[in-house]
Amino acid sequence: MYFIAHCLDRPDALELRASLRPEHLRYLDSISRVIVLAGPYLDGSGNSIGSMLIFETDSKSEAEQCLHNDPYFKGSLFGQVTVLEWHWGINPPKQKMPIGEQV
Repeated sequence: MYFIAHCLDRPDALELRASLRPEHLRYLDSISRVIVLAGPYLDGSGNSIGSMLIFETDSKSEAEQCLHNDPYFKGSLFGQVTVLEWHWGINPPKQKMPIGEQV
């Protein structure tokens, strides 16, 4: 099953995000088997203001556990988090790209 985590940063959290980013990327690499895709939301100036992650797990609780172990979550970066089950209806991925190779 797929689950989308929609996470919006707390206001004025850009520096916190930058400080947690290296640890966050290492963590995502460690759970890459369940990450379908992930990336930041951007404001009009190109600054990150949140994150969207799609997990492929057996349950919502497993996806939430992955999210709760993320350094961004543990570091209280997010002001709002929603996790929803999702159905991939059109153009499902052919294969996952390793996290280090993603743009």
